[in-house]
This record gives sequence, C-alpha cells and structure tokens, in this order.
Amino acid sequence: MNVTDNAGVTSWVNTQADLEAIVVIYDPTAGYAVGGGWISSPPGAYAASPSTIGKVSFGFTSKYFRNAMNPKGQTQFEFKGANFAFSALNFSYLAISGRRAQFKGFGIGSDSLAYTFILTVSDGNLSGGDGIDRFRMKIVNKNTRAIAYDNQMGASDAADPITPVGAGSSIFIQSTASAASNESQGLSGDALQAVPTEFGLHQNYPNPFNPTTEILFDLPEASRLSIGIYDVLGNEVKVLVGGDEREAGQYRIAWSGETASGRHAASGIYFVRMTAASSTEGRQHVFMRKMLMLR
Repeated sequence: MNVTDNAGVTSWVNTQADLEAIVVIYDPTAGYAVGGGWISSPPGAYAASPSTIGKVSFGFTSKYFRNAMNPKGQTQFEFKGANFAFSALNFSYLAISGRRAQFKGFGIGSDSLAYTFILTVSDGNLSGGDGIDRFRMKIVNKNTRAIAYDNQMGASDAADPITPVGAGSSIFIQSTASAASNESQGLSGDALQAVPTEFGLHQNYPNPFNPTTEILFDLPEASRLSIGIYDVLGNEVKVLVGGDEREAGQYRIAWSGETASGRHAASGIYFVRMTAASSTEGRQHVFMRKMLMLR
C-alpha cells in the first residue's frame, strides 16, 4: 500500500500473510507529549511471566525540535515485580491526534538486550475525554521480534490505550491547535486584558521551554497573590510572587528556569502554583499548571 500526502511525499508498507502493517502519518510541528506515574500491569502483559502483575512506573517526554525529522525526549519504564526495566535511546516518530499521542523508538532493557517500543497515551482532559489519562506500552525484542511486554496484548498497534494511570499520575498532550489557542489568549503578545471576570492561571507559553517561559494569570479584584515553582516531588524550586497585594487585572510573569539559589534547574516536569486570596470573598483561589523544561 502506498500513501501520498498533500506535499507529494509517498510512504509505503507491505505485509506477509495476515500480519498487521500500519502507515504512520505525523506532523513534526504538531506538539508534544509528556507524562509520568504508574499503572497496574494486567495478567499476561509480561510475556516471560504472564501471571506476574503489579505496579509499572513510567516517565516520558517526546517533542520535535525546529527543523527536526525525528522527535527527541526521554522514556523510562520499570516493572519491579518482573525485575524488568527499559530506557529509550532514540525515537522514530511522534504522532498526535486530538487527545491521543503515539511514539515509537529504540532502547535497551535491564537485561542488556535491544528492544523497539511503541508508547500510546491519551490525555483525558482534552476534548472528548472522560477525565482519565490512559497508557499503553509495547516492548518488542529487536532481533527476535518477540513481544517482551504489552499491557494490551493482542490489540492492534493502532488501538487506543485502555489502561488508566494510577493516582497521582499525569499525561499531558499539547497539539498545535492548543498552542495556537495560547497565543490567541495573549501569551506571546504585549496587550493584556484590563479587568478579567474570573480568577485564572493560564498554561505557560512556550511549553516546553528553554530556559524562559511566561505565565499569564487573571485577577478580577484586588488580591494577595503567591506564585511558586515546584518540582515533581513537591519541593519548592522558586518563589515568583511572595504574598504581594495586586490590583485587579491580567498579568504576565516570567520564569527564567533558575532555582531560588540562582542555579539552572534541570530538564524535567515542573508545576507552577498560584494562590490568590480574594479581598472581598474572604477565600483563596488555588490553581496549578504543569510545565516542561527541555535544556
């Protein structure tokens, strides 16, 4: 089967017997995916010991950089109950469609063998989602083509992930469309809305960033404001606003990727937390957004 896109580029795929083959169509400008946490591995997922179940920990980032044809990032996978772990070394593609992202690559297992992998995730907070993030990892021996791990064993590589992530886990997918929406909100411009009608903390822009990003927030009335940056363990990295009084308005503040001690923060996932104490309502409004720094 040959597939040609509207730029005239053709890709092809063939099969033997009834084996499945998939043509992957992706846009290098389509966005990025990031996540971390755990899932409960179902029976049959680990081929070497199908009865082994338990917690699988994961962490990943995948993004195309300017003029790149292959994405870059990190992927870590660990199944302690099976004494098996995997780390990605490179990526072949990243395809994002709505709330779903899939990327494929190559890496090394804890047994020192070479594996290919396909990671498919969905962001439950995007349009059409049910608020639940889902995860699927398929790891295949590069030489024998035998499946080492797949928490949707037997399903098509094109199938949507069905395994929900565990408590405290998170998957975030940003598409070109949502990035454009951020720009339309004024994250990359100078004009700010005069008086917002609701308290709010917008997604930082750009995201991912290196090393500086801007954070836009709304105060519909005078408030005592605190904004801080935290790492994935909840440790405070930097205080951007420390309990200051602010008048009503829409504001922009930048974080340059530095810690409180002036050091460069490492690549990874961070959270910006905003607390606004209303002067009239007498209560606090708390918001949090996830950010990704790629140095």
